Amino acid sequence: MEYFSEIFLLGIDTIVFTICLKQYIHYKNAIKAIKSVELHDIGTDLESLLDKSSNNKVDYIAVRGIVKPLGESLQSVNKKDVTGVIQKLSVREHVVARTSAGYWSDQERTIHQVYHTVPFVLQNRWHSVEIIDPLSADILDLDVISDNFQPSVPTIIDHVWEFFTGVRQRGIQSTEKMLRKDSIITAIGELSRSKTESNYLTLQPPLNGPPFYITSMIFCLMSGAIGLVLGGIMARRYWKNKQEQRLADQLRQSLETSRQERRQRVRDRDLREDQICVVCKTNARDMSSTRDIKRDERNGRFRSQRRGNTSNDVNKDSSDGSHWGFGLIGGAIGLVVGGIMATQYWKNTPEPEQRASQSCQSFETSGERRERRRRVRDEDLREDQTCVVCFTNAREIILLPCGHVCICKDCSVSIKNNCPICRKQILERRAAYIP
Repeated sequence: MEYFSEIFLLGIDTIVFTICLKQYIHYKNAIKAIKSVELHDIGTDLESLLDKSSNNKVDYIAVRGIVKPLGESLQSVNKKDVTGVIQKLSVREHVVARTSAGYWSDQERTIHQVYHTVPFVLQNRWHSVEIIDPLSADILDLDVISDNFQPSVPTIIDHVWEFFTGVRQRGIQSTEKMLRKDSIITAIGELSRSKTESNYLTLQPPLNGPPFYITSMIFCLMSGAIGLVLGGIMARRYWKNKQEQRLADQLRQSLETSRQERRQRVRDRDLREDQICVVCKTNARDMSSTRDIKRDERNGRFRSQRRGNTSNDVNKDSSDGSHWGFGLIGGAIGLVVGGIMATQYWKNTPEPEQRASQSCQSFETSGERRERRRRVRDEDLREDQTCVVCFTNAREIILLPCGHVCICKDCSVSIKNNCPICRKQILERRAAYIP
């Protein structure tokens, strides 16, 4: 296929752009939902809200209270005096792995991860709201109880084995996190009555799309923090784009300066007439320097891209909101690739009149050159070798797609549409050499 590479690149870019756009819309809707949600204290106000609703539930609401277990609470593994309702135990392996490019980079592998939970409620005096399915929360704030790192001590045999396998172990990290008992948290979700007891309230993940949050942050700080994160990402992306543009301008100026210096050195030489540019009558004919400049520009853009990719890898954002930046980049790449494909298609399939006009303009039309051609032509021509229009000059032009060789260059300027023999439309003209 003629456009296989462009179509393949456009397909990959469309997939990446769709994923990033989906993530961006998700986080944008989450911010909008948090800004519009109302914060209520746990008490009789919640029951009155449910009584006013048509289906005995509030689609999205924020409540704040003290964590209390419904039964026995969980005990910390490393600190016996700490109890809670949610416990997360994770074991991660830190390694230095060799990439396909031959470089060594730090990596983390999760060996084991487990959650332990007990039913709990958010309580305010004698009123309470039970939290349903807390592990499905988009944000679940847990306190770090312990974080231990045990470095590995490899032997000589281990060093040899790690060199051949390409994986070098650095150590094991064991982490314990808990949602402590009696901690104050804010939960945002769907409020409804219990199916078994009418006076029992529950808070669960929303069914209509908004995110489910269980966080220790104050409600106003949480909405402001998400906005600040996205604003910081936008400012950082803008600053990086400005830096890349400034580097590209500096590279372009340096290339232009070097080209002018090289051309000045060439001007100082004694050049023959066939070595001077036919347009400016000053500079030398030097196509290799043009190729070098284009190659330098490509290498410069590649180095700039590599520099940008390296800085992105080193300063990679941990926030999921960065998807919007990649989505915009993917959309821009898609537009560029689509424009290239459209341009190539337009160039390969031009209008017949435009193609014929371009062919006519490419021929020599000056009187001096026509006179020079007449002097070198053979005067003794057979009838089948003379132009069918002027009957003077030799047949020099082949008309495509019909393939008739019937006119000279002088007459090809006036004949623009149809072949004088078969009357087919002329799409292209080429020089023909008749022995």
